Amino acid sequence: MIYPTGAMRVADDIRLTVSGEAWDHLSRTLDARRDVLVFVWGTTGLRDDAAWSVSVYPLDDLPMAANRRTVETELGKLAVAVPQRQHIEKLDGRRLSIQASTLVVV
Repeated sequence: MIYPTGAMRVADDIRLTVSGEAWDHLSRTLDARRDVLVFVWGTTGLRDDAAWSVSVYPLDDLPMAANRRTVETELGKLAVAVPQRQHIEKLDGRRLSIQASTLVVV
């Protein structure tokens, strides 16, 4: 759900601010009827430190859909999944933005 401040309530007392550019990108590129935005905590690529990665999956192909620990919510009309419930508090106070056409959580 988008709030007037631009924040998304992903769980009790967890808020993620969405930049205008990121929202515009999501509105243009995602289909709310078939896509899900997935936030995953961990290391990727050459990074040694853990961080959030954001990906888009077809809703029907979401591999962790049966995982009971997945937090499911919405961003406007877009489906959102956070498969690692134990890390969701790390989203609190973060910002979803776009850098070089890539969604990032900062």
